[in-house]
Amino acid sequence: MTEEGVRPSLIVEVVSPTYRQNDLVTKVQHYLQARGPCYVIIDREEDEDPPTLIGYAYHPNGWLPMPTDAHGRLWL
Repeated sequence: MTEEGVRPSLIVEVVSPTYRQNDLVTKVQHYLQARGPCYVIIDREEDEDPPTLIGYAYHPNGWLPMPTDAHGRLWL
C-alpha cells in the first residue's frame, strides 16, 4: 500500500483456523491504521460451518460494524 501511494478501497480477510486470533484481533487493528473505507472478514468457526461475513466501515475513532441483511450479506 505504501509503495503505491494509495489506500485500499476494500480489505478482505479470510480467517485461517490456524491463525484465528491473529486474523480476528491483531489484523483488525493493523487494518484500521490503513484507513480503508471498508473491511470485511470471512469467517467459519468450524470447517463445515457456512461462512459468516463481518463488515466494518472506517471511522477515525475505530471500525463501525456494518449490518448484514436477512441472508447474512453485506452491501459493499
